Amino acid sequence: MAVSGYEAPGATGDGLLQIAVSEQLGRVYVLLTRESLLNVYDGDTLDLLDSVPVDGASTGARPLRLLACDDDNNRLFAGRLILD
Repeated sequence: MAVSGYEAPGATGDGLLQIAVSEQLGRVYVLLTRESLLNVYDGDTLDLLDSVPVDGASTGARPLRLLACDDDNNRLFAGRLILD
């Protein structure tokens, strides 16, 4: 899968990208774990809408390696962080 703005030559391993989809909002969320950056894409066009830094280290959390979307409560979870 090609993700706009993400290139990691020679990078391999689990967890480099975490992807969550909100069908309700029509958004695709991509967490770039090494960069601690959350990119938000339009689900129809895959245009990049926003890039949000998410620094899990500043919260004392473990590295951000999990991303989940809760459409019922309009929440996005990135590791221990809850993003409304």
